Parts: sequence; structure tokens; C-alpha cells
Amino acid sequence: MNTLLLTLNSLASMVIVFYGVFSVINAMSHATRAGMRTTWVALTTGALGVLLAPLFGKPTPGPYWTAVLVGIALYILFDRRNGPGRTAP
Repeated sequence: MNTLLLTLNSLASMVIVFYGVFSVINAMSHATRAGMRTTWVALTTGALGVLLAPLFGKPTPGPYWTAVLVGIALYILFDRRNGPGRTAP
């Protein structure tokens, strides 16, 4: 069970980090609102921390936090406001 939770947690974290860095933060301009920029930087940094935590001896998160992280990753992947090939502001 721990291996499954760690795998799901790592995959969801990778989705958030890669989408945040390569799609959202990279596409921001000076016109992007400060709140939106701060939110995406915090979300991406937090996901990177979750992704690297097992390397520093932190325990595997529980089922609840894994489900929350997977839910956030799925929401990011299948956000209907951003059509295919379009990036968030």
C-alpha cells in the first residue's frame, strides 16, 4: 500500500511541477496578476517539495493527502477553460 501511495503521489507531483514550470509560469507576462503568479509559484514549489520529500527521509503521505494531490493534478490536466494546446494566463 505504501508503494502505491508513493507512486501516485510522485506522479501527481510530477504533473503539477512540469505543467506549472513549462506551461504556466513560462507563459506569464508582466500583465499577469500578482495573485495568480504567487499562487502558481507556491503550488509548483510545494509540488516540488512533495516530489523530493522521500529522498530526504520523509514518510509516505497518507491516503487522504495523496487523494488531494491526485485531485489537484487531475484538475490541472483536464481544466476545460484551457482548450487543448492553450496555456493558462
